[in-house]
Amino acid sequence: MPPLVPIEDVATHLSVSLSTVRAWVRQGTLPRQTYVKIGNTYRYDLDQILDHFSGRGPLEKSAKPVEDVSEQLEINFNNPDKDI
Repeated sequence: MPPLVPIEDVATHLSVSLSTVRAWVRQGTLPRQTYVKIGNTYRYDLDQILDHFSGRGPLEKSAKPVEDVSEQLEINFNNPDKDI
């Protein structure tokens, strides 16, 4: 297991503010498995966070392939402001 780092290291490495990292935790942008909370202190797995943002590794969400877009979206070309 890689060493867990404080929030300052995450913010510095990603070139964002501490407030941004805190917001990501609150909003769920950072998956729960990328950090631990001990009392009022958070420690972060920087490797997993980097993998998450780069789209690599087990945290990547796979999207379902769309077979035929025309079945999902119909547009009335006579009135483009109204979807059918």
